[in-house]
Amino acid sequence: MSTIIAAMFNLFITLGSSLPGRVLSALGIGWLTYAGLSAAVASLVSLTLTNWNAIPATIYQIASLSGFTDAVGITTAAITARVAVAAMPRLGKLS
Repeated sequence: MSTIIAAMFNLFITLGSSLPGRVLSALGIGWLTYAGLSAAVASLVSLTLTNWNAIPATIYQIASLSGFTDAVGITTAAITARVAVAAMPRLGKLS
């Protein structure tokens, strides 16, 4: 089993030095970052919706009429965009 891992490691080292290997590794790092960010945002939205459904009906109706649900969506999208933009220069240095 360890020889297979060593062979795969050597293959990745060889591919990492070529241009297609760099492109593939950058795509892989980007995908991992996107998947992690997506999981964090999904957890945040789930927690928000769970707590949102626990408030009294009158407060729920007033907040919904005032656009609170839209504000939560806009804020979540803004945070996601900010994190993605902040991560771009760092990801470029890794590849």
